[in-house]
Amino acid sequence: MSACAREYSDMSVEAYATVMAAVADGHRGAPDGLSLEIGTSRGGTALGALQQLRRIYGPEPPPFITVDPYGGKAHYRTDTTACLDGATGRGIYSESFYQHMKRVLAEFGNHHHFSLTSTDFISALLARANLWQYGKPRLLSGFAYILLDGDHNATTIDLEVVHLYPHLCSGGVMLADDVNHDPKTVPTLRARGLPFELLLDGRMAIWRKR
Repeated sequence: MSACAREYSDMSVEAYATVMAAVADGHRGAPDGLSLEIGTSRGGTALGALQQLRRIYGPEPPPFITVDPYGGKAHYRTDTTACLDGATGRGIYSESFYQHMKRVLAEFGNHHHFSLTSTDFISALLARANLWQYGKPRLLSGFAYILLDGDHNATTIDLEVVHLYPHLCSGGVMLADDVNHDPKTVPTLRARGLPFELLLDGRMAIWRKR
């Protein structure tokens, strides 16, 4: 992993390590499965995950999909991202985030970005769309690893879990970050009956599909 991979993310060291472990666990349990990250920001976690896949699979790793429409919402830049532009404090989640993500992930041919909301991406998935890579179509389903790190309200996370969990491979791993942001999130997820664990003092939820 490059020196700045984590610095391009606003996650803590512990949260970032948890995500990287989930990438490895998911692909160990479901080899050659797709990967999906919703909420990409500057590309820090995606960069670390893509580096992991290259180490695991060599020159032709399976597709890694990111989903983020970007936009002008307020975003807190911590000191972990200061190496990007020397700035800390309140910023705007803007086109500059998208441009930075494209730059740092450009070398990875297995990276595919969708400038969509998660709801629109799920619609494409449910329509059984094909993703093309290495000159071949591949059904947009069968995920080894999923990270949900976009909108952190209970309604959105619940919708993502309900629609994406069925597309998680047996042996695959799904993480949701910041489930403690909205107090309704964890009770809503528990009501779904899909077993999960809480990690990092309740910050993350993890599903391991058997």
